[in-house]
Amino acid sequence: LNSITHPEIQKEMLKEILKYFVLGYRYVILDIPLLFESKMLTRFMKHTVAVYCDPQVQLSRLMHRNGLTQRDAEARIFAQMPLAQKVKLANHVIDNSGDAEATKKQVLKLLSVFV
Repeated sequence: LNSITHPEIQKEMLKEILKYFVLGYRYVILDIPLLFESKMLTRFMKHTVAVYCDPQVQLSRLMHRNGLTQRDAEARIFAQMPLAQKVKLANHVIDNSGDAEATKKQVLKLLSVFV
């Protein structure tokens, strides 16, 4: 299924990015959960940001948000690229282990780098 849908999704994303640049936007922010796994899209990114959190926080949030058992949540996490690897691949990192205000401060600080 991914081999069928991902190329089409990527084409649409690239069209949207191009549209915003043509309209004069200097930056386009994309939320791509599997960016580093896809590999193809990273070559189009000038900056990448990994949003990281402590593994226990990740597990707890996933269980709560999706109503998963610990076993199912762990299986889902294990099926993904480890966060530590994404952190190494990213140009910038946001630590989302704390509360929303702490994360917001980091995001605003990062945005100031681009403006």
